[in-house]
Amino acid sequence: MKRVTLSAFFASICLLLWSQNFAPATVEILTGRFNPKDDPAFVRIPTDYTRNSTMYIQRDVLKAFILMHNAAKKDGINLFVVSATRNFKRQAEIWERKWDLNCGMRIDRATAILQYSSMPGTSRHHWGTDIDLCSTENYVWETKKYQKVLAWLKAHAHEYGFFMPYSDDPERPGYKYEPWHWSYYPISDIY
Repeated sequence: MKRVTLSAFFASICLLLWSQNFAPATVEILTGRFNPKDDPAFVRIPTDYTRNSTMYIQRDVLKAFILMHNAAKKDGINLFVVSATRNFKRQAEIWERKWDLNCGMRIDRATAILQYSSMPGTSRHHWGTDIDLCSTENYVWETKKYQKVLAWLKAHAHEYGFFMPYSDDPERPGYKYEPWHWSYYPISDIY
């Protein structure tokens, strides 16, 4: 796994300090109990970068993503956001859908869901710093096309402040590997 280089980290921090547009870490932001439409630090993702015109992320995350998107495009890679900020209600809908799909005792259902999804109130997606790119299906990321996308992200995402929190590092605890999930380090680290 490629780590964020010191120069990329400092460039991201400088961008962050220069703009100061990020939402301060409040209980509401951390737990998803707010509406990103009502927070001036959050912006709707333009349709050039997503297939869903109602997704929001923090303003500085969008700026960094656009830079990364444009660089990837020059290399023949098409990055687009399939999931971004989720409030508590949306995360609860995801949890409940997965609960209904799983069988067994309550602890077994919860354990199965927790392999990939956070309980409402605990998701990194509440923060507006984390995005899912291109597809959230593992089999898609095993194709030749998406292996190329993943290789590009692993080689370059850190240059724009992004890292993969759920990497394939066997020593990493927590959720299973999610090649689609990328986090904007300069803000998510604060949270």
